[in-house]
Amino acid sequence: MGKILGRSILLLVKIDAAFVPFAALTGKNLSINNEQIDATAPDPATPEGVQWRESFAGTKSVDASGDYALITGNAAQNKAIEIAMADDPTAEFQMFFPGIGTFESNFFVNLQLGEDGKGTGSISLSSDGAVTFTAV
Repeated sequence: MGKILGRSILLLVKIDAAFVPFAALTGKNLSINNEQIDATAPDPATPEGVQWRESFAGTKSVDASGDYALITGNAAQNKAIEIAMADDPTAEFQMFFPGIGTFESNFFVNLQLGEDGKGTGSISLSSDGAVTFTAV
């Protein structure tokens, strides 16, 4: 696989019926979480014997975060602020990772806007429902 530019990881937000670019993320993280539920029970034939852990899948979630440059007048950034301020701070987002694929779902939105003279912000997304992954 060739080199992948970090700035090419793109976050899109759905406005009306179309996904529009929110930002190219820097300093990004993606976490795919699987909760393991312990279902271990002793063997009735040899209850004093060694017990091997048995489990089944529990709650799944995807969390993503990243930093970005603020762009004045960017409709998608304004929409993300509206979403974060809403009573229900969720919306449909799509995150594209070159060479890997696309993650799409409703996500809870948390924003941090910086006034550091550079016009930066950060966004954190936590999945709210099933996440669709489409490989490249």
